[in-house]
Amino acid sequence: MHSDQQQALFQEGLQRHIHRDYKAAAARYDQVLAANPLHYQSLHLRGVLLHQAGLHGAGFALMRRAAAISPTSAEILNNMGLALKSLNQIEPARKVFQQAVCLDKSYIDALVNLGGTLNQQGRRDRAHRYLRWAVLLAPGYGDANINLGNVLQEIGLLDEAAMMHRAATRLQPKRYATWQNLGICLQLKQQSLAAKTALRKALILRLKSLEAMNNLAFLAFSQHNLNDAENWFNRTLMVEPQYSGPRMGLAECAAWRGDLPAAVAHAQKAFELTPREARIESRLAIMLFMAGKITSARKHYEARLKKAGNVKRLGVPDRWQGTPLAGKTLLICSEQGIGDEIMYAADIPAALQQSAHAIIECDPRLETIYRRSFPQATVHAHQRSGNFLQQTGHYDWLPKSPAANFHCAIGSLDFHLSTQPQRRQRQTPYLIADSRRVRRFAEQFKSLESRLVVAVSWRSKIVTDFRSAAYPPLAEWAPVFQVPGIAFVSLQYGDGWQAEIDAVRRRYGVNLTALDGVDTTNDMESVFAIAAAADLVLCPSSTVGWIGGALNQETWLLLNRPCYIMRGGDDIPGFPSVQVWGKPNMAPWAPLIHDIAAALAVRRDA
Repeated sequence: MHSDQQQALFQEGLQRHIHRDYKAAAARYDQVLAANPLHYQSLHLRGVLLHQAGLHGAGFALMRRAAAISPTSAEILNNMGLALKSLNQIEPARKVFQQAVCLDKSYIDALVNLGGTLNQQGRRDRAHRYLRWAVLLAPGYGDANINLGNVLQEIGLLDEAAMMHRAATRLQPKRYATWQNLGICLQLKQQSLAAKTALRKALILRLKSLEAMNNLAFLAFSQHNLNDAENWFNRTLMVEPQYSGPRMGLAECAAWRGDLPAAVAHAQKAFELTPREARIESRLAIMLFMAGKITSARKHYEARLKKAGNVKRLGVPDRWQGTPLAGKTLLICSEQGIGDEIMYAADIPAALQQSAHAIIECDPRLETIYRRSFPQATVHAHQRSGNFLQQTGHYDWLPKSPAANFHCAIGSLDFHLSTQPQRRQRQTPYLIADSRRVRRFAEQFKSLESRLVVAVSWRSKIVTDFRSAAYPPLAEWAPVFQVPGIAFVSLQYGDGWQAEIDAVRRRYGVNLTALDGVDTTNDMESVFAIAAAADLVLCPSSTVGWIGGALNQETWLLLNRPCYIMRGGDDIPGFPSVQVWGKPNMAPWAPLIHDIAAALAVRRDA
């Protein structure tokens, strides 16, 4: 067969391939290869056909032979990368996509595939760069918009991500994944109605889209519509009984209803289905804590360290696995938010007793407090880069002598140090406020002319649709603030709280004081001193409550129940000064608020 005949037969096969007549296309490619085994175009596309038929390894082998003959073909390399990704060989796929881009920097498919693979590997800065370039080169290419939107969503740029996802829905309005991605992004942006609309459009386009159904379920759960959530979770499981996501969703619904045996059972089933999924296992730990199954919960709670977005630590020694610390130096690493860090610090004294020396990493706002509270330890503020979705911890500041032998995330101290399965006694107080500031605020409080000074906060810094159920609006606190003879001093932090105070003052004439010149978000020294100088700390679950507990200050904590920090009991183990005022998740706040107001009047007169 002459070369002209080979090329004509190849072109015929290509046309059949384009029109999805795969059997006829394969026959033409095979005829060409029988006459000329080095016809790289036929080798390439015969490999593509095998890949499309699910024979990824065989397809890759043919494409690799084609690439050896034509090593400058970016298209062959790109398709090799797709086959490798189907074989779950992510890093080799990334390398061949990279080679394709190096050969042709304007090859959109390769740019998009490289960016998507880098995002899959968590290398989001590089993914963002390639995908941004792809969108600039081809703004009308839907996959480029989709992948860029996904990366922007991962790095927390939700407004830009939503814009990319919306562009993808305009470019590919009949593709279910574009609507699904938009819905998930809008769900993260707390735009619940728009998210619901987008996810329903995805379901219209693919009636059995598991991810769309599961996200609709979690969207309903985030708004505390438990019946709708459970219906969606069960519908998803009817389509795919082995899907762990809806099983975990049913666990969350059961826990919210207070049915802890059912919550644990669903969570354990979800974990059995995906034992390597850190998010699922860490939520199982929460359910076990709620049910009072402490030993098992502690073990599973370690999975949180493997969750996506957890701090990546560079330059730390080996992780401590609970071996004896005598003669050893332990690096205690900060994790999660500042409130959790203060709560977990309850275990630092025990770690100090068992180790020869400890190096404590902490939020910069806590550095001076920790140095005062743990003078025998080395204390250093954490140094991190990245964003709230993915941070990298840098440890070039670690002292050479004594050098750290192990490191341990602060939330893991309890797991390794506890010798009793239920209630191990902790040192209280374990954090110490600045005595001079405490005296200064105590003097200032005398001018308030009240019999009782209560330091109060009413919400966390971040309040989402779901988290809002844990924080009664400030207006609902009016019966508390109207108790005579009590001065309420605000320790609220975050944004917008001053406007909330002004609104309730105008409406109810309440006695709620915001101290001038105190940055309650960043000046932890003053916040600790105010809490210590007051007679009582009053708040829902927030950083302020843990400050009161750390100081061993009388603290009244408003909680929805069941709550994992109570470990299945009626109080919070290790925090004797904290009194829990609890109610079921589904119950209104008003009766509890009135009970607290009555108790404050008694406390005032004691």
